Amino acid sequence: MMRVTGQFTFGLEYQGKIYCDYSVRPLTIGGELAAMDALEQVAEPAGSSEVRQTIVETLAYWTQQLTVPGIPAEALSISFLMDNLASEDYQAILDSIECLRVKSPAAGHVNTSEKSGPSGQITK
Repeated sequence: MMRVTGQFTFGLEYQGKIYCDYSVRPLTIGGELAAMDALEQVAEPAGSSEVRQTIVETLAYWTQQLTVPGIPAEALSISFLMDNLASEDYQAILDSIECLRVKSPAAGHVNTSEKSGPSGQITK
């Protein structure tokens, strides 16, 4: 499956260690369903802003798309990302997800050795 790899600026702290490498992959149907289930578990405060709700929803999808070598997938929960992901690193993941869209076979071209800019590199 296609992936985009990158490095966080600040990284994610897990069990006393900082992890900076990551990769993202396209969201699968199963992943989307799992993200929807995870969203049902998150108790958003009454009257939460639309922006906050959008960010929480985005993080839910990323729990299914994001891989950080050294951090177990089950640890990459919505609440973990909310508490540990810096704004600059959030933007890096957004850029990597966009890179997936641009470089997808549906867009008409994929070069697996081509650098995709500061946010990562396409790999298979």
